[in-house]
Amino acid sequence: MSIKVTRVKLWESPTLKAFVDVSFSDQVTVKNCKVIEGSKGLFVSMPQEPGEDNKWYDLVKTNSKAVADQVKEVVLAAYNAEASKPAHV
Repeated sequence: MSIKVTRVKLWESPTLKAFVDVSFSDQVTVKNCKVIEGSKGLFVSMPQEPGEDNKWYDLVKTNSKAVADQVKEVVLAAYNAEASKPAHV
């Protein structure tokens, strides 16, 4: 399965760093994943919705740690590439 980032929208927030769209084998695109700065560094959060218990639940889940690790690697590489570009004046 190929995983690629189709959009990175940088965000100015202390914890939320970007919104990212991720394509899986050019067949399915998950929109609005988030790159978040946590206490242990950057991580990728899938889109979420609130439950009736006021907790947040992922709308998309990976079924293996290998795929989750690959998504994280691809998303953070795309985020770092976008974040390192010079700002437009």
